[in-house]
Amino acid sequence: MNRLFALIAAAACLSACAPDPVYTRCVEEKKSYCSRLYACVALGGLNVQVNFENENDCNTKESKTCEQVSEQNACPGGTSSTYSAGKHDQCIADQKTQSCSAFASRPSSCSSYCCTSSTGSCT
Repeated sequence: MNRLFALIAAAACLSACAPDPVYTRCVEEKKSYCSRLYACVALGGLNVQVNFENENDCNTKESKTCEQVSEQNACPGGTSSTYSAGKHDQCIADQKTQSCSAFASRPSSCSSYCCTSSTGSCT
């Protein structure tokens, strides 16, 4: 009986305890930013002051901004926002390959995965 209970509890946890995909993408986006930032710094392609001790510090601090993000709240700050997982994945991919000379601006795909529109249609 105890084994049956353990199996049921484990199955329930797998569905309830699975990582939230929106939160996971948010953390991945922040890590791709930090990775590219430090790659550009190492290449000497950025002439900016970095406000982190190292890449791990960047990952930790940047990922904290994801704490309020979830499937239920994919676009905090806007009640009429729509979220696009595909555009978020594109943002992450674009960030990983962004040129160091363009690094001062986020890829445009990173501003489009959460869309707020008065008409309700975001493309």
